[in-house]
Amino acid sequence: MWSNIINYIKGITLLIVFTFSFFSCNSDDGLLTGVNRKLTEVDKYSNNSYVPPYDDPKFHPVLDDSKLQAPDSRTACAQGNFDGFADWYFYLYQGNNNYMTFTMNGDHNRSELRQMIEWKTSTTSWKKMIGEVKLFFPSTNSLNQYTFMQIHDSDGINKPLIRLAWVRQRSGKYDHIWAYLRKDTGSTIDVIDLGPRPDGFFKAEIKVKSNILKVKINSVTMINENVSYWSNFHNYFKAGVYLQDDGSAKVQFKSLKYYYE
Repeated sequence: MWSNIINYIKGITLLIVFTFSFFSCNSDDGLLTGVNRKLTEVDKYSNNSYVPPYDDPKFHPVLDDSKLQAPDSRTACAQGNFDGFADWYFYLYQGNNNYMTFTMNGDHNRSELRQMIEWKTSTTSWKKMIGEVKLFFPSTNSLNQYTFMQIHDSDGINKPLIRLAWVRQRSGKYDHIWAYLRKDTGSTIDVIDLGPRPDGFFKAEIKVKSNILKVKINSVTMINENVSYWSNFHNYFKAGVYLQDDGSAKVQFKSLKYYYE
């Protein structure tokens, strides 16, 4: 009899946890649910496998102005719902420091923060995204490229103005970081070598003001371009991991923040 009672209590507890977790990040249309996720919220709340990045206050500002997109453009976690949210593709790694971690598998899949405040490149005050980031060398040979930071437009051609990417091999360079900068509103793209991938964390900065776009790597200006051709579009920052090929990728941020002057 007692075993039946215990099993009944366990069943009720699991049902409550599942019900709570199913709705915990389901506040707008198009969200990932337990059916679409490879690891559901039930796993998170029942065995604490993953720690939410929001547990570390240093990530509050960037998360409060973001939503999470995964594994495609659907919303995995809506703005304002990051408190308590973690999954296999988005979690806090805890060691000597805390690192917000993004992982993803599959061609053109992603785990990315999407900034919610939008702005134009003609802004008269600097719009910046600065992160201390670590790019992991993929364990899968099929993956030649993944993106970790972007400026993306929201109401124009739905393309990135610029994206920073790790590339396995390009133009005789192996294991380098490259910038893909759109030079007009069409298909012309300038590809700029930003140097070898550092083994550890490095500082990456993208900023725009008065149609001047700048990119810095470890405080060294690598790009300084006039992007007035992009001035009619509303834009936002993105950060995380976006796979350009099949495989698996991982990116960690020791710090990440949007800046508005």
